[in-house]
Amino acid sequence: YLAGVSSARKGRIATALTIGVLCVPPYISYWIWGLIRLPGSPLGDYLAQSSPFMHHFAGVVQLWWGLTMWVWPIPALTIAAALGRIPRSRSDLLTLDAAGRIRKLIVFLREAQSGVLLGFFLAFLAVISAAIVFDLASTSTTGLTTYSEMLRRLHAEVPDNTAILFASFPFTVPMLLLALL
Repeated sequence: YLAGVSSARKGRIATALTIGVLCVPPYISYWIWGLIRLPGSPLGDYLAQSSPFMHHFAGVVQLWWGLTMWVWPIPALTIAAALGRIPRSRSDLLTLDAAGRIRKLIVFLREAQSGVLLGFFLAFLAVISAAIVFDLASTSTTGLTTYSEMLRRLHAEVPDNTAILFASFPFTVPMLLLALL
């Protein structure tokens, strides 16, 4: 639906804005929602006087709301592409059959289920790889725990950071060159 807005120009603008949201790092979205929890704001003052559970719950809500606001364009683009492949005659036939909005929604979701599933999968991958946001939220994940343990062991075995830097060059330089291509 997003790309198929009433005109091609509006569709291109909507698609460009959607892709623009993807260019914003996920921690920015998390941080922006954190501004409403600052002391002096109504929510911040309420949380300062509430139980630790409420404070933790607000942090979890902020984490998932921030990630959702960052990741929504991924399924939006895949669903829009899937809906764009549905012929216009399908909508016309449903209108002639006097199908209600719920019936139309069910038919269109069934027709676009590949885009919905692909969007869910890609959004899942994006969220699972957004380790910085989970770290900012002080949420323990397997990836962060493993990474922290690996760094702790590395620094215990090799206390000199320069040696670690030079040891990483055989892996870092080819990956950097590959990324620049």
